[in-house]
Amino acid sequence: MKPADKKTKNKLKIPDKIYNPDLGKYVNKFADFQFAGERCGFFLSHALFSSFDIDDGTVLLLKTIAQQIEFTNIKYVRDIGSGTGAIGICLKKKYPGIDMSFSDRDALALDFTEENCRQNGINDFHLLKELGIESTEKKYDLVVSNIPAKIGDKAFEDFVIRSLRSLKDCGLCAFVIITSFADSLKKSILSNGGTIVFEECNTRHSVYHFKPESYIAPACSFSLDAYRRGTTKFVYQGYSYEMNSVYNLPDFDVMGYQTRLALDMSSGLDVQGPVLIWNPVHGHLPVNIAKLFSGITEIHIGSRDLLQLRITSENLLKNGFDGNRLVIHHTSFISQIAVKAGLIFVLPDITPFTTWEEDLVSEILEIMDDNAKLIISSEAADIKKIVAAADDFNVIKKGKMKSYSCIIMERKKE
Repeated sequence: MKPADKKTKNKLKIPDKIYNPDLGKYVNKFADFQFAGERCGFFLSHALFSSFDIDDGTVLLLKTIAQQIEFTNIKYVRDIGSGTGAIGICLKKKYPGIDMSFSDRDALALDFTEENCRQNGINDFHLLKELGIESTEKKYDLVVSNIPAKIGDKAFEDFVIRSLRSLKDCGLCAFVIITSFADSLKKSILSNGGTIVFEECNTRHSVYHFKPESYIAPACSFSLDAYRRGTTKFVYQGYSYEMNSVYNLPDFDVMGYQTRLALDMSSGLDVQGPVLIWNPVHGHLPVNIAKLFSGITEIHIGSRDLLQLRITSENLLKNGFDGNRLVIHHTSFISQIAVKAGLIFVLPDITPFTTWEEDLVSEILEIMDDNAKLIISSEAADIKKIVAAADDFNVIKKGKMKSYSCIIMERKKE
Protein backbone atom coordinates (compact mmCIF):
# COMPACT_ATOMS: atom_id res chain seq x y z
CA MET A 1 0.00 0.00 0.00
CA LYS A 2 3.01 2.19 -0.48
CA PRO A 3 5.38 2.83 -3.35
CA ALA A 4 8.20 0.32 -3.54
CA ASP A 5 11.50 1.39 -1.99
CA LYS A 6 13.87 3.46 -4.11
CA LYS A 7 16.22 0.58 -4.85
CA THR A 8 13.35 -1.48 -6.26
CA LYS A 9 11.95 1.46 -8.19
CA ASN A 10 15.30 2.24 -9.77
CA LYS A 11 15.48 -1.31 -11.10
CA LEU A 12 12.04 -1.19 -12.68
CA LYS A 13 11.82 -1.41 -16.43
CA ILE A 14 8.87 -0.73 -18.66
CA PRO A 15 7.25 -4.06 -19.59
CA ASP A 16 8.21 -5.44 -22.97
CA LYS A 17 4.59 -5.66 -24.09
CA ILE A 18 2.29 -2.68 -24.37
CA TYR A 19 -1.16 -3.93 -25.31
CA ASN A 20 -2.11 -0.63 -26.94
CA PRO A 21 1.01 0.48 -28.84
CA ASP A 22 -0.51 3.90 -29.56
CA LEU A 23 -0.03 4.73 -25.88
CA GLY A 24 3.73 4.22 -26.04
CA LYS A 25 4.39 7.80 -27.08
CA TYR A 26 2.58 9.06 -23.98
CA VAL A 27 4.24 6.78 -21.43
CA ASN A 28 6.48 8.54 -18.95
CA LYS A 29 7.36 5.62 -16.67
CA PHE A 30 6.14 2.36 -15.19
CA ALA A 31 5.59 2.68 -11.44
CA ASP A 32 5.54 -0.23 -9.03
CA PHE A 33 3.08 -0.07 -6.15
CA GLN A 34 2.11 -2.25 -3.21
CA PHE A 35 -1.47 -2.45 -1.92
CA ALA A 36 -2.49 -4.78 0.92
CA GLY A 37 0.09 -7.37 -0.08
CA GLU A 38 -0.65 -7.13 -3.80
CA ARG A 39 2.04 -5.94 -6.20
CA CYS A 40 0.68 -3.66 -8.91
CA GLY A 41 2.28 -1.70 -11.73
CA PHE A 42 1.10 1.33 -13.65
CA PHE A 43 2.03 3.14 -16.81
CA LEU A 44 2.06 6.87 -16.06
CA SER A 45 1.95 9.76 -18.50
CA HIS A 46 2.84 13.44 -18.69
CA ALA A 47 -0.53 13.86 -20.40
CA LEU A 48 -2.39 12.79 -17.24
CA PHE A 49 -2.47 13.63 -13.55
CA SER A 50 0.46 12.38 -11.42
CA SER A 51 3.00 11.54 -14.10
CA PHE A 52 5.95 10.51 -11.91
CA ASP A 53 4.41 8.34 -9.19
CA ILE A 54 1.15 7.27 -7.62
CA ASP A 55 0.08 10.51 -5.96
CA ASP A 56 -0.10 10.91 -2.19
CA GLY A 57 -3.86 11.42 -2.18
CA THR A 58 -4.44 8.06 -3.86
CA VAL A 59 -2.04 6.41 -1.40
CA LEU A 60 -3.93 7.88 1.56
CA LEU A 61 -7.33 6.90 0.17
CA LEU A 62 -6.23 3.31 -0.47
CA LYS A 63 -4.75 3.07 3.02
CA THR A 64 -8.03 4.11 4.63
CA ILE A 65 -10.03 1.73 2.45
CA ALA A 66 -7.80 -1.19 3.45
CA GLN A 67 -8.05 -0.30 7.12
CA GLN A 68 -11.69 0.72 7.40
CA ILE A 69 -13.82 -1.04 4.78
CA GLU A 70 -14.87 -4.68 4.92
CA PHE A 71 -15.31 -6.13 1.44
CA THR A 72 -17.32 -9.22 2.35
CA ASN A 73 -20.57 -7.75 1.00
CA ILE A 74 -19.09 -5.40 -1.59
CA LYS A 75 -19.68 -6.48 -5.17
CA TYR A 76 -20.14 -3.43 -7.41
CA VAL A 77 -17.44 -0.74 -7.28
CA ARG A 78 -17.11 2.49 -9.28
CA ASP A 79 -13.90 4.57 -9.68
CA ILE A 80 -14.88 8.08 -10.83
CA GLY A 81 -12.22 10.11 -12.63
CA SER A 82 -10.05 7.03 -12.86
CA GLY A 83 -6.99 8.66 -14.45
CA THR A 84 -4.49 5.85 -14.94
CA GLY A 85 -6.77 3.51 -12.97
CA ALA A 86 -4.67 3.15 -9.82
CA ILE A 87 -7.46 3.13 -7.21
CA GLY A 88 -9.80 0.71 -8.95
CA ILE A 89 -7.03 -1.58 -10.15
CA CYS A 90 -5.57 -1.93 -6.66
CA LEU A 91 -9.01 -2.87 -5.31
CA LYS A 92 -9.65 -5.33 -8.13
CA LYS A 93 -6.24 -7.00 -7.60
CA LYS A 94 -6.94 -7.43 -3.88
CA TYR A 95 -10.58 -8.39 -4.30
CA PRO A 96 -10.84 -10.08 -7.74
CA GLY A 97 -14.51 -10.96 -7.27
CA ILE A 98 -15.72 -7.34 -7.40
CA ASP A 99 -17.42 -5.92 -10.48
CA MET A 100 -15.19 -2.92 -11.29
CA SER A 101 -16.27 0.10 -13.33
CA PHE A 102 -14.00 3.00 -14.29
CA SER A 103 -15.17 6.35 -15.63
CA ASP A 104 -13.44 9.50 -16.85
CA ARG A 105 -14.15 12.44 -19.17
CA ASP A 106 -10.69 12.05 -20.74
CA ALA A 107 -10.50 9.32 -23.38
CA LEU A 108 -6.74 9.03 -22.86
CA ALA A 109 -7.27 8.34 -19.15
CA LEU A 110 -9.60 5.48 -20.04
CA ASP A 111 -7.07 4.11 -22.54
CA PHE A 112 -4.40 4.15 -19.81
CA THR A 113 -6.82 2.56 -17.35
CA GLU A 114 -7.50 -0.23 -19.83
CA GLU A 115 -3.78 -0.70 -20.49
CA ASN A 116 -2.99 -0.82 -16.79
CA CYS A 117 -5.77 -3.33 -16.19
CA ARG A 118 -4.18 -5.61 -18.80
CA GLN A 119 -0.72 -5.11 -17.31
CA ASN A 120 -2.07 -6.23 -13.94
CA GLY A 121 -3.81 -9.30 -15.30
CA ILE A 122 -7.31 -7.83 -15.01
CA ASN A 123 -9.60 -8.71 -17.90
CA ASP A 124 -13.11 -8.17 -16.52
CA PHE A 125 -13.91 -4.50 -16.04
CA HIS A 126 -16.08 -1.72 -17.45
CA LEU A 127 -14.95 1.57 -19.00
CA LEU A 128 -17.48 4.41 -18.99
CA LYS A 129 -17.09 7.66 -20.89
CA GLU A 130 -18.95 9.96 -18.51
CA LEU A 131 -18.77 13.28 -16.68
CA GLY A 132 -18.87 12.16 -13.06
CA ILE A 133 -21.75 9.68 -12.84
CA GLU A 134 -24.18 9.99 -15.73
CA SER A 135 -25.83 6.59 -15.96
CA THR A 136 -28.52 5.92 -13.38
CA GLU A 137 -29.40 2.27 -14.02
CA LYS A 138 -26.55 0.61 -12.12
CA LYS A 139 -26.14 0.85 -8.35
CA TYR A 140 -22.86 0.42 -6.48
CA ASP A 141 -21.75 -0.89 -3.10
CA LEU A 142 -18.69 1.37 -3.14
CA VAL A 143 -17.91 4.55 -5.07
CA VAL A 144 -14.32 5.81 -4.89
CA SER A 145 -12.66 8.91 -6.27
CA ASN A 146 -9.63 11.14 -6.09
CA ILE A 147 -11.81 14.18 -6.72
CA PRO A 148 -10.78 16.75 -9.31
CA ALA A 149 -11.53 19.71 -7.05
CA LYS A 150 -11.38 22.51 -9.64
CA ILE A 151 -14.50 21.63 -11.58
CA GLY A 152 -16.68 24.48 -10.36
CA ASP A 153 -18.86 24.67 -7.26
CA LYS A 154 -22.05 23.41 -8.89
CA ALA A 155 -20.35 20.48 -10.62
CA PHE A 156 -18.58 19.65 -7.37
CA GLU A 157 -21.89 19.41 -5.51
CA ASP A 158 -23.52 17.47 -8.33
CA PHE A 159 -20.60 15.03 -8.14
CA VAL A 160 -21.40 14.33 -4.47
CA ILE A 161 -25.17 14.16 -4.96
CA ARG A 162 -25.04 11.75 -7.87
CA SER A 163 -22.49 9.56 -6.06
CA LEU A 164 -24.79 9.29 -3.02
CA ARG A 165 -27.76 8.53 -5.23
CA SER A 166 -25.90 5.82 -7.13
CA LEU A 167 -25.38 3.70 -4.02
CA LYS A 168 -27.16 0.48 -3.17
CA ASP A 169 -28.62 0.00 0.29
CA CYS A 170 -25.73 0.04 2.79
CA GLY A 171 -23.46 1.44 0.05
CA LEU A 172 -20.52 3.75 0.79
CA CYS A 173 -18.48 6.49 -0.89
CA ALA A 174 -14.75 6.94 -0.21
CA PHE A 175 -13.27 10.17 -1.58
CA VAL A 176 -9.96 11.97 -1.24
CA ILE A 177 -9.45 15.65 -1.97
CA ILE A 178 -6.71 18.20 -1.46
CA THR A 179 -7.09 19.63 2.03
CA SER A 180 -7.69 23.21 0.88
CA PHE A 181 -11.02 21.99 -0.57
CA ALA A 182 -11.86 19.61 2.28
CA ASP A 183 -14.33 21.95 3.99
CA SER A 184 -16.27 22.31 0.74
CA LEU A 185 -16.49 18.55 0.31
CA LYS A 186 -17.56 18.03 3.92
CA LYS A 187 -20.22 20.73 3.66
CA SER A 188 -21.51 19.27 0.40
CA ILE A 189 -21.80 15.79 1.92
CA LEU A 190 -23.68 16.95 4.99
CA SER A 191 -26.00 19.35 3.16
CA ASN A 192 -27.10 16.74 0.62
CA GLY A 193 -28.25 13.95 2.90
CA GLY A 194 -24.92 12.28 3.61
CA THR A 195 -23.33 11.27 6.88
CA ILE A 196 -19.57 10.92 7.35
CA VAL A 197 -18.55 7.62 8.93
CA PHE A 198 -14.78 8.13 8.78
CA GLU A 199 -12.35 10.91 8.00
CA GLU A 200 -8.59 11.27 7.96
CA CYS A 201 -6.76 14.46 7.08
CA ASN A 202 -3.19 15.63 6.75
CA THR A 203 -1.69 18.87 5.55
CA ARG A 204 -2.09 17.94 1.88
CA HIS A 205 -5.05 15.59 1.55
CA SER A 206 -8.30 14.70 3.29
CA VAL A 207 -10.27 11.46 3.03
CA TYR A 208 -13.97 11.07 3.77
CA HIS A 209 -15.98 7.85 3.86
CA PHE A 210 -19.67 8.69 3.76
CA LYS A 211 -23.09 7.26 3.03
CA PRO A 212 -26.71 8.47 2.87
CA GLU A 213 -28.09 9.32 6.29
CA SER A 214 -31.47 8.00 5.19
CA TYR A 215 -33.25 7.18 1.94
CA ILE A 216 -32.23 9.39 -0.99
CA ALA A 217 -34.19 9.41 -4.23
CA PRO A 218 -32.41 7.94 -7.26
CA ALA A 219 -30.48 10.33 -9.49
CA CYS A 220 -32.39 11.96 -12.30
CA SER A 221 -31.19 11.90 -15.88
CA PHE A 222 -27.90 13.69 -16.47
CA SER A 223 -27.60 17.20 -17.87
CA LEU A 224 -24.87 19.81 -18.22
CA ASP A 225 -26.65 22.18 -15.84
CA ALA A 226 -24.14 21.63 -13.02
CA TYR A 227 -21.25 22.60 -15.32
CA ARG A 228 -22.79 25.74 -16.79
CA ARG A 229 -21.19 29.16 -16.56
CA GLY A 230 -23.70 31.17 -18.60
CA THR A 231 -24.79 32.30 -22.07
CA THR A 232 -22.98 34.96 -24.11
CA LYS A 233 -23.69 36.73 -27.41
CA PHE A 234 -20.95 36.86 -30.05
CA VAL A 235 -20.54 38.42 -33.47
CA TYR A 236 -18.26 37.12 -36.23
CA GLN A 237 -18.20 38.56 -39.77
CA GLY A 238 -21.56 40.20 -39.22
CA TYR A 239 -23.20 37.02 -37.97
CA SER A 240 -24.61 37.18 -34.43
CA TYR A 241 -24.95 34.02 -32.37
CA GLU A 242 -25.29 32.84 -28.76
CA MET A 243 -23.14 30.27 -26.98
CA ASN A 244 -23.68 28.40 -23.74
CA SER A 245 -20.50 28.01 -21.71
CA VAL A 246 -19.15 25.73 -18.99
CA TYR A 247 -16.44 26.03 -16.38
CA ASN A 248 -12.85 24.89 -17.02
CA LEU A 249 -12.89 25.55 -20.77
CA PRO A 250 -11.55 28.70 -22.47
CA ASP A 251 -13.38 30.96 -24.95
CA PHE A 252 -16.40 31.31 -22.65
CA ASP A 253 -16.76 35.12 -22.80
CA VAL A 254 -14.69 36.03 -25.87
CA MET A 255 -13.54 34.10 -28.89
CA GLY A 256 -9.88 33.40 -28.14
CA TYR A 257 -7.07 34.36 -30.50
CA GLN A 258 -6.32 30.72 -31.30
CA THR A 259 -9.88 30.08 -32.46
CA ARG A 260 -10.38 33.40 -34.24
CA LEU A 261 -7.13 32.99 -36.15
CA ALA A 262 -8.18 29.55 -37.38
CA LEU A 263 -11.51 30.94 -38.53
CA ASP A 264 -9.93 33.95 -40.25
CA MET A 265 -7.46 31.72 -42.07
CA SER A 266 -10.25 29.54 -43.48
CA SER A 267 -11.86 32.52 -45.22
CA GLY A 268 -11.82 32.10 -48.98
CA LEU A 269 -11.36 28.33 -48.99
CA ASP A 270 -13.66 26.18 -51.11
CA VAL A 271 -15.04 23.79 -48.49
CA GLN A 272 -17.08 20.82 -49.67
CA GLY A 273 -18.09 17.61 -47.95
CA PRO A 274 -17.27 16.64 -44.36
CA VAL A 275 -15.24 18.90 -42.04
CA LEU A 276 -13.33 17.67 -38.99
CA ILE A 277 -12.53 19.84 -35.97
CA TRP A 278 -10.17 18.50 -33.31
CA ASN A 279 -10.66 20.16 -29.91
CA PRO A 280 -13.64 22.41 -30.65
CA VAL A 281 -13.62 23.83 -27.07
CA HIS A 282 -17.01 25.58 -26.67
CA GLY A 283 -17.80 25.25 -30.37
CA HIS A 284 -16.99 28.63 -31.95
CA LEU A 285 -15.25 26.96 -34.89
CA PRO A 286 -18.02 24.56 -35.91
CA VAL A 287 -20.83 27.04 -35.21
CA ASN A 288 -19.24 29.62 -37.52
CA ILE A 289 -18.06 27.36 -40.32
CA ALA A 290 -21.56 25.88 -40.49
CA LYS A 291 -22.73 29.40 -41.41
CA LEU A 292 -19.78 30.36 -43.61
CA PHE A 293 -19.55 27.26 -45.84
CA SER A 294 -22.73 26.03 -47.49
CA GLY A 295 -20.97 23.05 -49.04
CA ILE A 296 -20.42 21.27 -45.73
CA THR A 297 -22.23 17.92 -45.60
CA GLU A 298 -21.17 16.84 -42.10
CA ILE A 299 -19.33 18.31 -39.15
CA HIS A 300 -17.17 15.88 -37.22
CA ILE A 301 -15.93 16.99 -33.80
CA GLY A 302 -13.23 15.07 -31.97
CA SER A 303 -11.43 15.40 -28.67
CA ARG A 304 -10.09 13.53 -25.67
CA ASP A 305 -12.27 15.78 -23.53
CA LEU A 306 -15.91 14.75 -23.30
CA LEU A 307 -16.96 18.12 -21.87
CA GLN A 308 -15.79 19.91 -25.02
CA LEU A 309 -17.81 17.54 -27.17
CA ARG A 310 -20.95 17.88 -25.06
CA ILE A 311 -21.02 21.68 -24.95
CA THR A 312 -20.03 22.00 -28.62
CA SER A 313 -22.86 19.67 -29.64
CA GLU A 314 -25.30 21.70 -27.60
CA ASN A 315 -24.11 24.97 -29.15
CA LEU A 316 -24.31 23.63 -32.69
CA LEU A 317 -27.92 22.57 -32.15
CA LYS A 318 -28.67 25.86 -30.38
CA ASN A 319 -27.53 27.71 -33.51
CA GLY A 320 -29.61 25.69 -35.91
CA PHE A 321 -27.24 23.00 -37.15
CA ASP A 322 -28.92 19.73 -38.12
CA GLY A 323 -27.97 17.13 -35.51
CA ASN A 324 -28.21 14.38 -38.12
CA ARG A 325 -25.14 15.91 -39.79
CA LEU A 326 -23.09 16.02 -36.59
CA VAL A 327 -20.70 13.18 -35.76
CA ILE A 328 -18.94 13.02 -32.37
CA HIS A 329 -15.62 11.26 -31.76
CA HIS A 330 -14.53 10.88 -28.12
CA THR A 331 -11.09 9.41 -28.66
CA SER A 332 -7.45 9.81 -27.64
CA PHE A 333 -6.05 10.03 -31.15
CA ILE A 334 -7.11 11.95 -34.20
CA SER A 335 -5.87 9.00 -36.29
CA GLN A 336 -8.77 6.91 -34.89
CA ILE A 337 -11.34 9.12 -36.64
CA ALA A 338 -12.44 7.39 -39.83
CA VAL A 339 -13.57 10.28 -42.00
CA LYS A 340 -12.12 11.70 -45.19
CA ALA A 341 -12.66 15.38 -44.54
CA GLY A 342 -12.03 18.10 -47.10
CA LEU A 343 -10.97 20.47 -44.32
CA ILE A 344 -9.42 19.61 -40.96
CA PHE A 345 -9.05 22.10 -38.10
CA VAL A 346 -6.68 21.17 -35.30
CA LEU A 347 -6.17 22.92 -31.98
CA PRO A 348 -3.43 20.58 -30.76
CA ASP A 349 -3.02 18.90 -27.38
CA ILE A 350 0.39 19.97 -26.09
CA THR A 351 2.04 17.28 -23.96
CA PRO A 352 5.37 18.36 -22.43
CA PHE A 353 8.40 16.07 -22.50
CA THR A 354 7.06 14.17 -25.51
CA THR A 355 7.43 14.33 -29.30
CA TRP A 356 3.80 15.46 -29.51
CA GLU A 357 4.36 17.50 -32.69
CA GLU A 358 5.82 14.56 -34.60
CA ASP A 359 3.06 12.30 -33.34
CA LEU A 360 0.38 14.79 -34.36
CA VAL A 361 1.72 15.09 -37.90
CA SER A 362 1.95 11.30 -38.18
CA GLU A 363 -1.62 10.85 -36.99
CA ILE A 364 -3.00 13.44 -39.39
CA LEU A 365 -1.22 11.80 -42.30
CA GLU A 366 -3.14 8.59 -41.58
CA ILE A 367 -6.54 10.21 -42.16
CA MET A 368 -5.89 13.08 -44.55
CA ASP A 369 -6.74 12.92 -48.25
CA ASP A 370 -4.34 14.30 -50.86
CA ASN A 371 -6.66 17.18 -51.72
CA ALA A 372 -7.70 18.10 -48.18
CA LYS A 373 -6.63 21.26 -46.39
CA LEU A 374 -5.31 21.28 -42.83
CA ILE A 375 -5.52 24.31 -40.53
CA ILE A 376 -3.55 24.21 -37.27
CA SER A 377 -3.66 27.05 -34.74
CA SER A 378 -1.62 27.27 -31.54
CA GLU A 379 1.05 29.26 -29.74
CA ALA A 380 3.71 30.47 -32.21
CA ALA A 381 6.40 28.27 -30.66
CA ASP A 382 4.18 25.20 -31.05
CA ILE A 383 3.52 25.96 -34.71
CA LYS A 384 7.26 26.19 -35.38
CA LYS A 385 7.68 22.69 -33.96
CA ILE A 386 4.84 21.35 -36.08
CA VAL A 387 6.25 22.88 -39.28
CA ALA A 388 9.68 21.42 -38.51
CA ALA A 389 8.11 17.96 -38.16
CA ALA A 390 5.85 18.22 -41.21
CA ASP A 391 8.18 16.97 -43.96
CA ASP A 392 5.28 15.47 -45.87
CA PHE A 393 3.33 18.74 -45.98
CA ASN A 394 3.54 22.03 -47.81
CA VAL A 395 2.68 25.17 -45.88
CA ILE A 396 0.51 27.24 -48.21
CA LYS A 397 -0.50 30.06 -45.88
CA LYS A 398 0.61 31.53 -42.55
CA GLY A 399 -1.06 33.91 -40.14
CA LYS A 400 -0.34 35.45 -36.75
CA MET A 401 -2.35 37.14 -34.01
CA LYS A 402 -0.69 38.23 -30.79
CA SER A 403 1.37 35.25 -29.56
CA TYR A 404 -0.53 32.77 -31.73
CA SER A 405 0.24 31.46 -35.19
CA CYS A 406 -1.82 29.53 -37.69
CA ILE A 407 -0.90 27.60 -40.82
CA ILE A 408 -2.77 26.03 -43.69
CA MET A 409 -1.06 22.92 -45.05
CA GLU A 410 -1.66 20.29 -47.67
CA ARG A 411 0.02 17.00 -48.40
CA LYS A 412 2.94 17.03 -50.80
CA LYS A 413 2.07 15.44 -54.07
CA GLU A 414 3.92 12.33 -55.15
